[in-house]
Amino acid sequence: MAHFPPVFHSFFLERFPQPSAWFTARTAYTRSTAVNSMAGAVIGLGDRHLNNVLVDLATAEVRISAGAMLFAA
Repeated sequence: MAHFPPVFHSFFLERFPQPSAWFTARTAYTRSTAVNSMAGAVIGLGDRHLNNVLVDLATAEVRISAGAMLFAA
């Protein structure tokens, strides 16, 4: 872990410096991650990895690429 320190928290601090914007972005991230996780479990998408999980830089919402849903094994 020393070679790869956690940095995702910096994304929120840099992209959303105002407290209200930070809170809104973290809420959007949390909710969209939860919805995508539940939907993925229901339709059987399996494990997600960084090749098909997208984070919207403007809103911090998480999206799963359409190709991952269409061609899931």
